[in-house]
Amino acid sequence: SETAKIAVKAALSGHLIVTTMHAQNTIGAIYRLLEFGIPLPDIQQTITAIATQKLINTVCEHCGHYCDEKSHKISRLALIELLSEQVLTDTLFAIQRNEQPPTSNSTLQDELAKAMEYGFLPKNKKEMWIGI
Repeated sequence: SETAKIAVKAALSGHLIVTTMHAQNTIGAIYRLLEFGIPLPDIQQTITAIATQKLINTVCEHCGHYCDEKSHKISRLALIELLSEQVLTDTLFAIQRNEQPPTSNSTLQDELAKAMEYGFLPKNKKEMWIGI
């Protein structure tokens, strides 16, 4: 909480701050800042973008499923959710008005569905990724 307040204070004075925190998704990051005691007007003035990422193991290109074969290269895929520009502004105003934030940006769930569609993840393991 104290670190978040220091970072926001530095951002308000014109410094570029790039930081990390744990949150389920981009909108969750805004609520985490509010939980830390950061006033919404300060969040509106300082945040220019929020990114959420999840690294996941992909299907083995040799076996066609998850494997732990030492001779096979295990690949990982980064799922990224980005909240910026007008969608970020709309989201912050919706939170200010106690409304449901817009869902016009691509979410981690959307990216997960794409990864399954393209064959990077097995479709029969979808329950493994629920709550991503």
